[in-house]
Amino acid sequence: MTSKNEFQNLFDTPKSKANSPESNMPESQFSKNDKRQVPFRMNVTAIKQLEYMAIDMDTTRQALLIEAVNDFFKKYKKPPIA
Repeated sequence: MTSKNEFQNLFDTPKSKANSPESNMPESQFSKNDKRQVPFRMNVTAIKQLEYMAIDMDTTRQALLIEAVNDFFKKYKKPPIA
């Protein structure tokens, strides 16, 4: 069984990133470890439309959804950090 301290350590951030590969990245970029999946349901027709738009714009669905989330943040005067 996992102790409470072990569970809490999952959410602790390292004190220093000096030796990590992320230390060479610009602050605006995040590693895969800094991200989590957010699954949600969407209308099948909307998914197809999103896929077609991604093809037309030569980008990914993920990039389009991140753009949408950042626009949502801006609408409510929050920093676009998605």
